[in-house]
Amino acid sequence: MDNQEKRFINQIRSIKKWDSELQKVGITNQPSYGSCLTETDLQEIFSHPKRNIME
Repeated sequence: MDNQEKRFINQIRSIKKWDSELQKVGITNQPSYGSCLTETDLQEIFSHPKRNIME
């Protein structure tokens, strides 16, 4: 996994964190796209042999 991929994953993790923090205080806007991706999804995306999502 290269640095760009690591940054992308970390950004999604922080989006998920903020979504859950907002929900705790009762702000339940539409969740961002990041919150519907699980850790497993992230691993599968970046370990897939034909990964060209960053290009």
